[in-house]
Amino acid sequence: MKKFWNKYKNLFWYVVITFVILWFVMEFIGFKHIQESDNYIWGILLSLDTATAIALSVLAFLTYLDYAKSEDEIQIVLEVDGKEYRVDKLKLLRKFFTRGEILGVLGMIQNDSTERFDFKYLSNFEFLEQINEVQKGKKDKMIIKLNRDEFNKFFSKYFETRSSYE
Repeated sequence: MKKFWNKYKNLFWYVVITFVILWFVMEFIGFKHIQESDNYIWGILLSLDTATAIALSVLAFLTYLDYAKSEDEIQIVLEVDGKEYRVDKLKLLRKFFTRGEILGVLGMIQNDSTERFDFKYLSNFEFLEQINEVQKGKKDKMIIKLNRDEFNKFFSKYFETRSSYE
């Protein structure tokens, strides 16, 4: 049910807003005028037109908020035995935050670009769950957990010359 709600909540709100505004327009603004006029149906259609226009503007605003959130920059953090190493210059936009892009960024900063890096965290479901949470807007940074051996083998040279770690 939650998946269904997340998928169709904007449609639901559109319908609710439309009917609430339609009721408001007909009840408080124009229903007596509509009843007295010769064109009863025309009055209802004008009220429906007003209600849908307002509902569409609310829906457009909500869509803009989703779009603006997709433009957020997501920080990638390597966590090694409780110590965080931040990749400051290599951030990804939320809308491009995919497994392939993350692996591409990690490939850019690895010690040897000809070698394929492989560590346990990438094959863990926690990694995929974090990606989904970032894409949905629940998180604003990605923490990749490594042990000291994996960090030294794949990423230590990048951080030796930079002060971008805590």
